Amino acid sequence: MNAGVRSFDMRIGYQSGQSGDAKYILCHETWRSNVTLASALQQVSTFSEAHPQELIVLDFHRFNSMNKDAFDLAGLIQTLKQQLGTRLLPPSARSWTLGEISQRCCGASRPQSRP
Repeated sequence: MNAGVRSFDMRIGYQSGQSGDAKYILCHETWRSNVTLASALQQVSTFSEAHPQELIVLDFHRFNSMNKDAFDLAGLIQTLKQQLGTRLLPPSARSWTLGEISQRCCGASRPQSRP
């Protein structure tokens, strides 16, 4: 089975007046979607379970506060840890190559690429 890399660009909106899952939503600048971050991460988790050989990269950027309050980055990190748990790479992975990430996280049975 050939593994692949999936990359998703995620722009997160913070709604300070909301609680629970509604606190973080997917957005584009000031446009708000009805999709909560928790819902999107659940879909990522489900996909990851069904396709364990896939390496999934979530590119988080453009953290928008949807009102005047500062973006709650600590809350975002907690949400990611709660939703993805052991699927998250450890901080030590910063120095790993893509090949090392694939080998350590997608299983040793993955076919090795040849130079």
